[in-house]
Amino acid sequence: MIGQYMKQLRLQHQMTQAELAERLGLSTSAVGMYEQGRREPELSVITQMCRVFNVPADSLLFGETTKVTEVRDVIRDVQNRLLNGSPLTLDGEPLSPERMQQLADAIRVSAAVVLDRQDLREKDLDAEEMNAGAPDELPEKPDDPPHDLL
Repeated sequence: MIGQYMKQLRLQHQMTQAELAERLGLSTSAVGMYEQGRREPELSVITQMCRVFNVPADSLLFGETTKVTEVRDVIRDVQNRLLNGSPLTLDGEPLSPERMQQLADAIRVSAAVVLDRQDLREKDLDAEEMNAGAPDELPEKPDDPPHDLL
């Protein structure tokens, strides 16, 4: 059964058997055998898989697919999508890079306020890597008027 859950997690993470094998330091055939139930992984391999998939051990052992996610990872992912993804629009109007940066900063600061965590308010989320040269503070008066988001 562990092989079925392992395969399910691998597919959810859009990984090939070869990619998972490389991350685990195993052969592709070993991963295939685990998934087919022809071999059982050792505890050290299960531990590595939990790290790769960012799941608790019971996800692999019992098929529980509750993923444990760090808030910083979610914020980093959203910021990365905003700053490095496809251009965004609001009511059909494209957002300027400055507006997208403001939106990314607002998400980070909002999370810090809600969670009452000063450390999230700081730019400790690799923002420099995501958007080198971005302004550290929001301008007091934006160049374009705000849209009604409701």
